[in-house]
Amino acid sequence: MLKVTKVIYSGLRHSFRTNKITISQYKFRPIQHIPKFYFQSCPTNHNNQDPQKIYQEGINKFDQGKYDESISLLQEFINSQNNTDPAKIEVVEANERIGSALYHQKKFKDSFGYFKYALETREKFFPDNKNEIIRDLNILAMLCDHSQQHQEAIEYNEKLLSIAKETLGENDPFIVNVCLNLGGLFEKTKNYSSAVDYYSYSLNLAKQRFGDHHPSLAVIYQNLGNAYMKMSEYILAVEEYLKCVEIITINYGENHASIPGLYLSISDVYRFQKKYQYALEFGLNALESIVKQYEPDHPSVLPYYLQIAVVYLEMRDFNKAIDFCEKFLTIQKSSGIENSKSALALSYIGTALDGLGNYNEGLKSHEKALNLALNASSCKKDDNSLSKIYFNLGQNYLLQKDLPKALENIEQSLKILKKIHGEDSENLLDCLCSLCQIYSEMGKFEEAIKNGNKAVRITKKNKKSKWNLAKALEYLGFAYYKQGDIETALDNLSESEAIRSDFFQSDHIEFLGLYNKILKIYEENKDQQKIAEYTKKLNSIKT
Repeated sequence: MLKVTKVIYSGLRHSFRTNKITISQYKFRPIQHIPKFYFQSCPTNHNNQDPQKIYQEGINKFDQGKYDESISLLQEFINSQNNTDPAKIEVVEANERIGSALYHQKKFKDSFGYFKYALETREKFFPDNKNEIIRDLNILAMLCDHSQQHQEAIEYNEKLLSIAKETLGENDPFIVNVCLNLGGLFEKTKNYSSAVDYYSYSLNLAKQRFGDHHPSLAVIYQNLGNAYMKMSEYILAVEEYLKCVEIITINYGENHASIPGLYLSISDVYRFQKKYQYALEFGLNALESIVKQYEPDHPSVLPYYLQIAVVYLEMRDFNKAIDFCEKFLTIQKSSGIENSKSALALSYIGTALDGLGNYNEGLKSHEKALNLALNASSCKKDDNSLSKIYFNLGQNYLLQKDLPKALENIEQSLKILKKIHGEDSENLLDCLCSLCQIYSEMGKFEEAIKNGNKAVRITKKNKKSKWNLAKALEYLGFAYYKQGDIETALDNLSESEAIRSDFFQSDHIEFLGLYNKILKIYEENKDQQKIAEYTKKLNSIKT
């Protein structure tokens, strides 16, 4: 998905205020006591020098970017103050400078300790220094986020929001940033409803301050789109992405660099909804837009070719899927690129060949993909791609009725997905359904029904993507059919058909596998009326 320039922890450099600040530009006031145990002592090289001169020299070295020297001098100054005034402002300021120097050296964990001490001292001895407290809270939140300590970052930001509202006012532009940051943190912790709440608050405040078409709104609309996408609120996601496109177009024109990625995000939403014509339309629009900025064979175009290939693959237009995968691989080869996406493209070609009935060539492509993903030094570990490659290989073996190898590869795919997403994620659905089918074909009905029921249980949790429940019911119904329980099989298959009918016309490609399963049952039971009905439905599907 597109990464529109994001305002996350921009308190170090925030764009909604006129007094843009960077961490190296803080105006430090002249400032106190730090317990001896808190920091390690530094060698003293200035025994006879006035501590204030050491302090000032440390400040000067910081301003010159000589961070190691600055840290040494300022730590020496701090140590010299341990037995003096317990609330000396220079000591607090020295800690903040050391924290800033360590930040510049990317020593974030060490930086955190200095800023935390500075904040606690300010809150205790200088509670009226609200602006400085706001600044230190903002930095600490940023450092926690950088260290993947998202819950701690949320706590600092919530405290920051409260103090900022009291100090700056409810409608200060800085509040926009803090709420945007909180939305991002809740999104990272998968609390998407809270993310939407903070993004929406940020959006409303930004509109009040800057108007409905200010460029700063674009990132908020995109973040809302991303959050809604993860909540399976696909209609709302598209609305927010389109608003983002509108803002960017008004301010920067329709050829802005962000537009292609936004179109690609919209294409992705429609693909999840199985609305393939819209997915294809926006995917091709994204490609057309990106080639206005780059040559058609530029590496920046690669994600667009691959996503369009996936759309064609799901539409069962296998030849076009192969064409776009081959374009993708050709550009990668000419650019000297070989990575996990190269392996994924080869796997997609294998799946397309499987769809054309060319299983042997498909198998070669799948095996080549897996070998590349596992062994090529240029392929960084990408578990999501590797899981997909194992899955596609397993599907090839399933089509060839090599059930043991199909089972081996699907289980390997499932193992990787559980590691990434956990035991109860909808991301496991395809693997669970395939295992249900494989075990049914092997006559292991207990295992088949177990996997089918787990797929149904997982998908029932998410009421926003009922077509996944429809898929789970389809495969569970198939397992009961193979077991010989025709009544339960038809109950599940009929429920699957009813759910799909809420979303799709009866001639949608989503019904293809389902109609085939139902037709097979009625053919075995010689129900001529139902055979005619489902033969007609099957023939009406537009592939």
